[in-house]
Amino acid sequence: MTDKTENPQSEGSFTHIGRKLDKQIQAALPLMEQEVHRAQQELERIIAYLNDEVVPDVRRQSSHAMRAAANRLTSLANRLDEHATEAASGTSRETGPPQDVPPTGGQGPE
Repeated sequence: MTDKTENPQSEGSFTHIGRKLDKQIQAALPLMEQEVHRAQQELERIIAYLNDEVVPDVRRQSSHAMRAAANRLTSLANRLDEHATEAASGTSRETGPPQDVPPTGGQGPE
């Protein structure tokens, strides 16, 4: 059976290793703090770039796309209105029957 009193050097070596490790950690802390500070500054710079450059450009492009879509929808609505007016008045700009009505008088193929 062994106890701590039989081998005091093993306990001393662990204490020595612990102290040495503590010194190394204490020496590395300022470097780590500097790197964390540098990373925070870089992150702030990236966020500022996104807010100042990327977001306004995306908004401009989005509003342009929405205007283009609105113009197309307006055109479509105008054409629908024209077709509805022509159908109500019985006139048509087309020379033949409407394409959605079969030429057999409205009945489908048999």
